[in-house]
Formats: sequence, C-alpha cells, structure tokens
Amino acid sequence: MSKVLIIKLILYYANLNGLDGNTALSIAKIESGLNPNSIGLAKEVGIFQIKSEYSLYSKEELLDPVTNIKEGIRILKLSKETCSHRKGSDWVICFNLGKKGASKIRYPALFPYKKKFDIAMSELK
Repeated sequence: MSKVLIIKLILYYANLNGLDGNTALSIAKIESGLNPNSIGLAKEVGIFQIKSEYSLYSKEELLDPVTNIKEGIRILKLSKETCSHRKGSDWVICFNLGKKGASKIRYPALFPYKKKFDIAMSELK
C-alpha cells in the first residue's frame, strides 16, 4: 500500500471519527513512519504500532493496514475522551502509555512522546 493511500485513509477515518486528521497523521508518523509492516520491540505492530492485547484484533489482523488504521483511530478517540490530561494535546500521551501509564505523568508537556508529537505537528504547518 502506498504512503499516499495510507495518508488518505488516516485523514478519512480521523475525520469520520471527529478527530483532527493532522493529529492522527502525526502520531502515525511518530509510531511507524507510516510503515504498515513495522513491528516494534514490545511487539506492537503496523502503522499505529498497536499491541494486540490492547486491541479488538489479533496481531495478524493488525498487520492489515486498513484494520490498523481503523483500530488506531478508535484507540486515539478513546484516549482523547478518557485521558486525565486535558490541556491542549497532552492527551496524546494516553495513546502512547495507556490511561494507567499516563496517569503517572505529572508534566505531560515535558514527556518525550509529547515533545515528538509537538515537533511532528509543527512540521505539518
């Protein structure tokens, strides 16, 4: 699948779910560089680097780019809605760490993932 198609799908599903497309795109770029075959050190897979144990899908299903994008957007939306960090885009650390992990972060703006996100967003402008 081409990167152009991946970008279009991310923007489409983000919009469909009421999320900012640039936010979703920045996170996908940070997570995998938009590589649908990416597998992380902690066994997270695909474009949004999702662990199957935190997903509705198996590892094999998450390697399908469309499934990974749909699930990544679903998790992003859930993270935004339930994260305790509500200032600006601080909620993105809930996507990275999960709700429980993010609750341990006192200063989200200083968290390395949040800094990477802010850089990725500024590059889109």
